[in-house]
Amino acid sequence: MSASGLFLTLAIFALLFRQSRGFMTPEKRKRNAIYLGCAIVIVLCIATIGVFSDSLKTSLWLGIPAFYALETLALWAFGISWFIKGETLFKDKTPA
Repeated sequence: MSASGLFLTLAIFALLFRQSRGFMTPEKRKRNAIYLGCAIVIVLCIATIGVFSDSLKTSLWLGIPAFYALETLALWAFGISWFIKGETLFKDKTPA
């Protein structure tokens, strides 16, 4: 239960990254699409764990318990959104 709360909080953070003040550059639009995609992935992973929790505990995906694979995917999705928020990729171009 606590883990689902954590992951839902991470999804909310990814959605909050979409807020902007002022003009939306093309790079900001790309970043917003990535943030939305990451939030959707997080929510889908948690929903899948919630719906199929009993069968996921015994399932293996590439030798990894499916339960942990979905949690890892959700963490990676948040990590990507956090990495993008730092504007390492899709940084706004400065005027020439």
